[in-house]
Amino acid sequence: NATPNTDGNVSGATSMSKAQVSGSVAWPNDVNDVRKRKLVKGRTYRITLTVPGSEDYDLWVWKPGSKEIWQFSKLQKFSATVGGADESVKFRAGSTGTYYLHVQAWVRSEGGYTLKIAQVS
Repeated sequence: NATPNTDGNVSGATSMSKAQVSGSVAWPNDVNDVRKRKLVKGRTYRITLTVPGSEDYDLWVWKPGSKEIWQFSKLQKFSATVGGADESVKFRAGSTGTYYLHVQAWVRSEGGYTLKIAQVS
């Protein structure tokens, strides 16, 4: 139920041109934020979501070619821990292309977040 209709899905994904960005999500009106970033095949990346206080957010990474979030055949990696814990995923890109970084707020969670991507060895 995000506004506008494309917000919170791959069609409305915001480019992540910097290695670190900030945003906010709120349950139930703006549950999902989706960013996009071109990654290179064979390189290893760590994506970290800094979660405020005791809020419960999850981090999902969707592969190139995703048409929408929750297209599980296109899921690269995810991190879902209980409230207040930062989320982090590390993976090697299987192909060069646009990956979608999806921040999701769970029930009664809301507030800001920081999303960071780094190439690691």
